[in-house]
Amino acid sequence: MKRIFSVLLCFSLFLSLLPVSGAAFQTDVENISVAVGSVTLPLAEYPVGSKCIGTSGSTYYPLPDGGRVCVYGWECYGFARYVFYRCFGVVDCTYAGGKGYYSAVSDVPASDITVSYLKSIFGSKVLAGAHIRVGYDTSASNGHSMIYLACDEDYIYTYEGNYDHNCGVTVNQRTWQEFADYCKKKGRIEFIHMPDHYPTPPCEGCPGAGFSDMPASDNWAHPGMHFMLETGLFAGTSATTVSPNMKMSRAMLVTVLWRMAGAQESDGASGFADVSPTDWFAPAAQWAANAGIVSGTGEGLFSPEMTVTREQIAVILHRYVTMQEQETEEYLDTGAILGGYPDCNRVSGWAADDLAWAICKGLLSGKQVGEQIVLDAMAGATRAEVAAIFLHFCTEE
Repeated sequence: MKRIFSVLLCFSLFLSLLPVSGAAFQTDVENISVAVGSVTLPLAEYPVGSKCIGTSGSTYYPLPDGGRVCVYGWECYGFARYVFYRCFGVVDCTYAGGKGYYSAVSDVPASDITVSYLKSIFGSKVLAGAHIRVGYDTSASNGHSMIYLACDEDYIYTYEGNYDHNCGVTVNQRTWQEFADYCKKKGRIEFIHMPDHYPTPPCEGCPGAGFSDMPASDNWAHPGMHFMLETGLFAGTSATTVSPNMKMSRAMLVTVLWRMAGAQESDGASGFADVSPTDWFAPAAQWAANAGIVSGTGEGLFSPEMTVTREQIAVILHRYVTMQEQETEEYLDTGAILGGYPDCNRVSGWAADDLAWAICKGLLSGKQVGEQIVLDAMAGATRAEVAAIFLHFCTEE
């Protein structure tokens, strides 16, 4: 029987995404955004009008993380580098020691730029987000940079700043012949820079789409994180991160269970000296203590920031199930279940029966360490690992 639990669903406000295929591109820079892989690039984040990026010559555009993108030459070059950085986390700039990209195309003379040639490279070698540079000299007035977005049989779409020295930002739609003529007018295709790898976008409608570190849809951690966010059992660790690789704390774990139980209010204090009524996890700790799900780490402490271990997870989940009366207790041969693991003697005595229960339920399994499969009972668990456990725990038949 599926476990029934009450949760408060959280809804996130998502920016509308501009598709990177087809011909329906808007040009209103105040209201559109462009999706490249798993990255959304709102045009409003880039200077428009009289606020171009940089000036001619060697200048720099500051990045949110404190780094900088080299603007060598006209502003469009710095614009394209900044967009490339936003898409892939690497600075597309040899002059600033950039790395993480390569030239898919370089030094293509005007005589070789034809419609058939362009269709062949953009149909196979070049993917969305690539930095296209046309012209002879990066600091000369005939040079121009753009970001490739998409193409179809009739058109190619690019994202550009300071187009032909008109200080602004736009999405340009050109026919293949118009694009060929434009590149030929500039004299050559200097390069098309590609990232070393492309981030895998999360699944369509994913509740983690707004988080920069949400595991990709083909990552083992994605289903669990998706489930936890969708049900409201997890929230982001910041406005932009969900921290799948962060160690799970005891405070986080009891908060998840408290939400599963319907975020119930509990009478009385938690009894823990290190839990203040104003702590964000205080209602959960109070509920868990009063329900007998947690008993602390000794000396009257709850240790909210302590990383929860695999054996602690087993104990807490088993107590939760018992408290909810979700199953009938059955005899388990703890010695036989744990005895097959070479590190079974490292399991705390108070956790052995619960760990055996968790293994039988498929919530925990042995870990590969070298050539051995071990329990690793005292190892800490990450948020992604706990999410995978709860996905199984909450959907178990």
